Amino acid sequence: MENQNDVNQHQSSEMQKEIFETHTWEWFFAKEAEGITASSAGVEYSHFIKRHFGLDIDYSKLIMESVKELSEKVHEDFNETSINGLLAQCENIRSRYLDYLETKIKGDAGIVRIQEDKLLELEKSAGNTASDTTNLTPITPVLGLISYACSLHLLVIIEVIPAAAEFNETLTRLAAEYGTILVSGANEIGESIGGREQELFRNLASAWRLLPNKHGL
Repeated sequence: MENQNDVNQHQSSEMQKEIFETHTWEWFFAKEAEGITASSAGVEYSHFIKRHFGLDIDYSKLIMESVKELSEKVHEDFNETSINGLLAQCENIRSRYLDYLETKIKGDAGIVRIQEDKLLELEKSAGNTASDTTNLTPITPVLGLISYACSLHLLVIIEVIPAAAEFNETLTRLAAEYGTILVSGANEIGESIGGREQELFRNLASAWRLLPNKHGL
């Protein structure tokens, strides 16, 4: 049965989803938080993730817009060359992840096995990219990029777990660690500009922390 925290999280995300214009970076992260919170583990979750990360939009442009907007609001600079490099890595991970989900949903056992063999390699790449983004300073302008990279890493780990149970602990640990980083950045944003951006990232952090329970860990 859904507890009150889940209900509150769902309602807050729904309100944010209505506030933000569709296909802005704010909409993207609000929708992700709402979808993770509302969907059950298994097929429903997989279909949501495939839709959300498989939209016909320029994800790199979307995330770069978040970097530029937050940079301007908090009056902090960023290294565009470095950001573009990390965005390219994220796009590679997203594409490979979607290829796996498509294969999984179609249910071709032979192809799924081939893809599963590549998941650990993808997890390592996603983890390195997430680590690189979380080490960027200052954190506030790049919080959207951090959110994107960490989301991809967590999603890949969830797919790795059935064939590598030792990643159960990894998902639980990183969902908490990434959530803490996001909340820390959100608090810094709150001190600078306050408002909806702070709540947006807090909600996404809360959604990440639900992932282990949703997947039976």
